[in-house]
Amino acid sequence: LDLRRLRLLQAVYQETLRRHPIAPGMPFVAARDFEFEGCHFPRGEPTVITPVPLAFAPESFPDPDRFDPSRCRDPRNEHRKGRVHPFGLGNRTCVAGGLVEVMATTMVATLVNERETKLDPPDYVLQLTALPLPAPNRRLRLRVGGTPAMAAPAPIATPEEQRLVSFSGHDDPAVRAALASA
Repeated sequence: LDLRRLRLLQAVYQETLRRHPIAPGMPFVAARDFEFEGCHFPRGEPTVITPVPLAFAPESFPDPDRFDPSRCRDPRNEHRKGRVHPFGLGNRTCVAGGLVEVMATTMVATLVNERETKLDPPDYVLQLTALPLPAPNRRLRLRVGGTPAMAAPAPIATPEEQRLVSFSGHDDPAVRAALASA
């Protein structure tokens, strides 16, 4: 719940999942004969259904190729209009979606706050490879500095987020060690 209150981090996470879904396609078997875009699928035919085109539809996401976290914040909330399905479709949705969200946002927040990161090489342009899911190709490297990225904490965006910085136990050595290990 605390991580969900970090609205900018959540918006970046949601927009990242819109652009790079975890489940680019899900296998299904046709329950009955059907036609789609001029193709006939007989009952029992295996097929793959993808939600990806929905996430890039210009009528749902203006300028869909641009990374724009503000589309996942109030008042727009474009990601909540049934067009983004990063963890699958229907009864084929990943049950670990919430766990993935907690792990990803915790790791990103920790790295951004505590370490300096740089692309290596600095001019790297993201190229995706399916292995089996879309991921950056093997040329992507991040150089993570061993020292804190900043001397003072980053400014907190909202008073609500400011209160989260002092949640009970966040400075516990075991918690800090677990976050560093993540």
